[in-house]
Amino acid sequence: MTLNELIQSGRMMITPDEAAAIVGCKPETLRNAIQMGTCPFAFEASKPGAMRKFYIVSVLAMVNWFTGSHYTDLNPLTKIVLE
Repeated sequence: MTLNELIQSGRMMITPDEAAAIVGCKPETLRNAIQMGTCPFAFEASKPGAMRKFYIVSVLAMVNWFTGSHYTDLNPLTKIVLE
C-alpha cells in the first residue's frame, strides 16, 4: 500500500505492520521506535489492568510527518495526489 492509497482508504488508524511497509522498514524496527518514543506518528497503549501492550499508528499524523504539513482532517487530502 502506498501513502496515497492509505489516504484514499479513509482509515484513521493502521497496524505497525502496514505502517512499516509504507515507511520502508521492518515491523520490528517500527515497534522498537514506538516503544522508545521516537516514532512521531504512533504510540504504545494498553487496556487497564492488562500486561500486554498494543500500538496505535495514526494515519493523519503519519501523513503530516511524511508531507511536513499540519492537516487536521484527512478529507482535504483525498483530493491531493501525493507523488
